[in-house]
Amino acid sequence: ISFLTSCKGDKTIDSEKQDSTENVVVDDKKIDDSKDDNSAKKYEIKTGVITYKSEVMGMEQKIVTTFDDYGAKEVTDVYTEFMGITDHSRTLIADGYSYTLNMTEKTASKVKVYGTSGSNIDFLNMSKEMEEKMNIKRLGNEKFLGKDCEKITMDYTEMSMNGNFLIWKGIALKSEVEAMGMPVVMEATEIDENPKIDPEIFIVPEDFTVTEY
Repeated sequence: ISFLTSCKGDKTIDSEKQDSTENVVVDDKKIDDSKDDNSAKKYEIKTGVITYKSEVMGMEQKIVTTFDDYGAKEVTDVYTEFMGITDHSRTLIADGYSYTLNMTEKTASKVKVYGTSGSNIDFLNMSKEMEEKMNIKRLGNEKFLGKDCEKITMDYTEMSMNGNFLIWKGIALKSEVEAMGMPVVMEATEIDENPKIDPEIFIVPEDFTVTEY
């Protein structure tokens, strides 16, 4: 997940394609971006909640991705249980920044992101240059959870990463990735298309301590 987020820092992705957030409040600032430019939308549906199960180094996680404005606003909640202790972390993309929140300790880190924001690779707006750099191959379609998905493989030698993805409307419903020798498997278990999203989820709570890097 950390790698997929860091991919957004590659400036070969046109930074002007970044969808803006609408009326998002972060650190007591209101961002008003009401213009509707869907030419660079990350996903093909306006709102969604995708629930995943994931396995990393034998440890299972529940991951819930919530997005609005075609992916311009996006939150990923990760729930991990280890030795009877449940941890909840959240990654929030807003106003050109990525916030990583520890929901238990009420702390957050803040870092600038470039290009289209989000916690997954932007398959809809990936440049030809980036496709070649990541050795992306498109191998036809495959059904998953009743959805007609595009099967994509990647061999990104520069980052010691390779993987297979099933993509539906720009959303990775299933991925099997190996990064620096570590296998990560994620697959969607539930898809909620175009639900009403509570805008509060895209706000860093006022009682959180935010550190910028």
